[in-house]
Amino acid sequence: MINRVMGSVVPRVAKLASPTAEKGRNLTTRFMQSEALGKVLDVAAENQTVCQSLFALGICVGPRPLTNFIVTKDKQDATYASCHSISSGGVGFIWPLIFATPVAVGLKRIAKNPAKYLKPETIEKFYHGVGIKEELGHNGKTVRKVMTNEKGQMLRADGTVYNSSLEPLMIYGKEKQKAFEKAYPDFYVESKTNVVRIKPIKNEDGTWQHIKTEKGIAKFKIKRNEEVPVGQAVQAKDFAVDSEGILRSKSVFEMENGAIKYDKDGNKLGRVIESKELTPITEEMEICNKKEQNVHKFINMTPDIVLAPARASLTIAMIPPLLNAFGIKKSDKSASAANKGLNVVSTANNTVVSTGKMGSVASTFSSFKKGGV
Repeated sequence: MINRVMGSVVPRVAKLASPTAEKGRNLTTRFMQSEALGKVLDVAAENQTVCQSLFALGICVGPRPLTNFIVTKDKQDATYASCHSISSGGVGFIWPLIFATPVAVGLKRIAKNPAKYLKPETIEKFYHGVGIKEELGHNGKTVRKVMTNEKGQMLRADGTVYNSSLEPLMIYGKEKQKAFEKAYPDFYVESKTNVVRIKPIKNEDGTWQHIKTEKGIAKFKIKRNEEVPVGQAVQAKDFAVDSEGILRSKSVFEMENGAIKYDKDGNKLGRVIESKELTPITEEMEICNKKEQNVHKFINMTPDIVLAPARASLTIAMIPPLLNAFGIKKSDKSASAANKGLNVVSTANNTVVSTGKMGSVASTFSSFKKGGV
């Protein structure tokens, strides 16, 4: 109850009390939806090992040296420890960069054109719904091939371009949502989430079509004592909705007399997307996508797992010569120790010898047995 009150009242009060609250929220929204942030996250997803090493490098270069100078009284020792930390982070970052980057580049190339590098049997496991055709080979045997277009893009069995992305199509704004639902009566926009979903269809036997399922179980929600089936979400692809609620392609444009058509605002007019082009996100697609992600993670982590012992050993071996090359050393405490005096305890005859300004004084405890009185 408290969370509900806090979640509903506090933002409203903050908005009334602070004129800059809405501006700050808009800046955050633009940042989170920015293309630059998306590219950074894509790079981090494709290079997890390098990203982790880069994060460790940031800690070794920043907070750790700063902490060393704060807590260490001897500034020469603090300098040595800080340089050791920076060297450790730098060397630790170089190894994944050398060995993991080629793996990430190879994975990206395979993901961009899987039909070129993977067998049809493998593709079927990770790309549910891709079209497979059978052809007669040179040796008279039947050969299975992935259906592709002239650009090398994988196709579905119906000839449409295959898209493995599970990003759902979302439409914001009540007016656009109503216009979209009017233009595409077989779909609806889910409230609160703004996700476009297919309207479920009830069969004669009482079962439903186009229902979202999780582990094979259809998903329903309760609405006024009535179970309402939740429809499957559809893929976003490269679609964008115009002011009239019509979906249009962002890469393929309408042509007129051999030239691209423009809207009233001077923007290129994308080709209208028909209902049959809206691909549902099925449970099978989600499972295949999860498999693909797990394989990518495993391959990305393999270089770091295999090379971890060698990397640690080489890092430890390289740091001392690297610091010596720049003349960075620990402070010499042998002289200060000699000036302060040295107390030596002899465990052989239980004799304490104290060396100081007054000379040497010896005290024997031979009368006491080992282990106490």
